[in-house]
Amino acid sequence: MSTHFTVVIPTRQRCDTLLACLQTCVEQNYDNCEFIVNDNASTDQTQEVVSSFRDPRIRYFNTGERLGLASNWESALTRVTKDGYVTYIGDDDGLMPDALKMASGIMAEIKPRALTCEEVGYHWPSYSREKLRNHIIIPLTAGLARFDSEKAIEAVRSFRKPYSHLPMLYRSFIQSSVIKEIVKVQKGASFFKSMAPDLYSGIAIGLYLKEYWHCRRPLIVNGTSGHSIGTSSLSPGADHKIAIAVDNEEKTIQFHENLRTVESIPLLVAESILQARDHLPFAAGMSFDFRRLSEAALRAVQYFPPNDYQRVADAFLQMASDRDVEAEIKEIINGIPNRPATNRPLILGVNIKTKSILLDGSELGLKTVSDASRFAGQFLQLRESGYVTLRGIAASTVKFLKREIRSRMGSKGLQSDLLTNNVAK
Repeated sequence: MSTHFTVVIPTRQRCDTLLACLQTCVEQNYDNCEFIVNDNASTDQTQEVVSSFRDPRIRYFNTGERLGLASNWESALTRVTKDGYVTYIGDDDGLMPDALKMASGIMAEIKPRALTCEEVGYHWPSYSREKLRNHIIIPLTAGLARFDSEKAIEAVRSFRKPYSHLPMLYRSFIQSSVIKEIVKVQKGASFFKSMAPDLYSGIAIGLYLKEYWHCRRPLIVNGTSGHSIGTSSLSPGADHKIAIAVDNEEKTIQFHENLRTVESIPLLVAESILQARDHLPFAAGMSFDFRRLSEAALRAVQYFPPNDYQRVADAFLQMASDRDVEAEIKEIINGIPNRPATNRPLILGVNIKTKSILLDGSELGLKTVSDASRFAGQFLQLRESGYVTLRGIAASTVKFLKREIRSRMGSKGLQSDLLTNNVAK
């Protein structure tokens, strides 16, 4: 019997990107799955977009009132009723073609309790950073790898690796039984205990499991658009009012009292660690080094505009004062001075170090995450069939890739313009 997958899509007021996201879902050549759209009281055409697909695998729910981010994720989790694997994707993300079929094959072979994967990166034309708009990054890696969860948690806890290395519910595949087992032993009936639900899930699941597997072939498209909350609040020169609004809307979860709120990914890692310590019996005594946290937070914004850098520096000075280590943190700040980045040009093509390729989507006819998914799927088929080698890809021109992939896609093509006709204006 095939593996069941539940793909959860929390959304609000983003019918434009949701349309393309759902297109990547309904194009999955896999029946034993469902796509749960949890609509956080949208007032736009979200419900009409969902209804336009008429796909029985899609299940639509509306919260009926505006919820905070974590509460909407929790609400969506209550809609998961079938055993199997669960993954969350954003409403501007997408699935790679045949992602669920490929994942099912992996599950049948190694039966992992958690599977993370590489991701195609796609910056929508609405992305906040102009020079990255409509660019696509495709990993050129393949195969499977097994990771020791304890080592992965330690690397994240010490701020040596990003939290994306952890087995999160977000853009990973987690056995539903793992979620149930964690809820059963942690304090409170809910699963998510932090305002950063994706990050908290990675900490909680990583602490609970002994190991997890990683698919080096991308199964997900990580879309970043003008809607993306993380992108909006944690990018250089971002509008920080967006993050504040999200905080104010979250009524059931409070930011941990031992920390101060500021737009910082390392700080969110620390906050999730503290929440895990307070709620999970197997995380008792877990902590982090405040000096290392400060260093990681300052390095993360070292090349940001002065106002962004200063906001983080001031917050850490306040937290340092709370801990009576102000002199040490001032020393760290002096050692990591603000150096706003110059407007360096993007270098398109193959990056041998990261084993990925960066392409300008506007030259390829890309407009949405569904376009990016189709293009990346065809591109990887060319590579995996041996039609082009890494050296050959590096030497290929965009014109060649565009012509070859379009010819293989035939009349189907890139359907951005066609998709917009699915929903009545």
